[in-house]
Amino acid sequence: PPAAQQQRGGGWGAEPAWASSLRSAGAAAALAAAIAVPPAGAADMAKVGVCLLQDCKLELAGCLADATCTESLLCLQTCQGREDESDCQVQCGDQFNDDAVQRFNTCAVTEEKCVPQQQDGESIYPLPDEAALVPEFPTDLFVGDWWITAGQNKLFDIFDCQLHTFSAPGPGQISGDIRWRVQDKVQQSLGRKGAFFENEVTQDFVQRPDKPFLLENHDNEYLHYTDDWYIVDYDISGNDDTDFVLIYYRGSNDAWDGYGGAGGYTRARRG
Repeated sequence: PPAAQQQRGGGWGAEPAWASSLRSAGAAAALAAAIAVPPAGAADMAKVGVCLLQDCKLELAGCLADATCTESLLCLQTCQGREDESDCQVQCGDQFNDDAVQRFNTCAVTEEKCVPQQQDGESIYPLPDEAALVPEFPTDLFVGDWWITAGQNKLFDIFDCQLHTFSAPGPGQISGDIRWRVQDKVQQSLGRKGAFFENEVTQDFVQRPDKPFLLENHDNEYLHYTDDWYIVDYDISGNDDTDFVLIYYRGSNDAWDGYGGAGGYTRARRG
């Protein structure tokens, strides 16, 4: 349990040690910066920080008592003011993620809405022209191991060893075991050439009966995220050397509306 809960019979009791150091507006602004306030809300960073201190106390205490969550905050602070600030923030999320991070994000972003949503809408990744998509897609054949061997968005699509394993639990349904890893540059700089952060998540998709080219992953609890996969082209004929699936996707969550990208799946691992 968080250290703050241990001070008096498991309750809050005395003020935890970290509270006084975070009480000032300047510290609140630093805390806001550490959880990736979108650029449009940068001017309100102090307001965001105060919201976190007032409305997410328990989650913040849990974060500061958790090594991974604390490293996440420290990593995000290094992104502040960089030209690639948004990219850096996403990369921190790939490197440091656990239950404490998710509880803190849920409070700050979803429940208390301390952090404003970045709203890109369709400005960067618009809805695709349906005429450019496949007229049908056999979900029952899109099973087994597939490698992402080409990607468009460096934040989400281009990683080392992206092996995804799919199953078809029912007609028009796809469940994906999504695995990717991110280079641990700190450890690699110390000579550990094979140091990576390993990530894995399960995503469930349903094919739209009226739009067979569209696979929807909706109704998710964490950050209420939704992902829509559009099948641009495919060939699944049973030949591991030539089978491929080309996907364009768009997504939204409580922190960011309008992210997206594209990826090419192949049976064969190429590199």
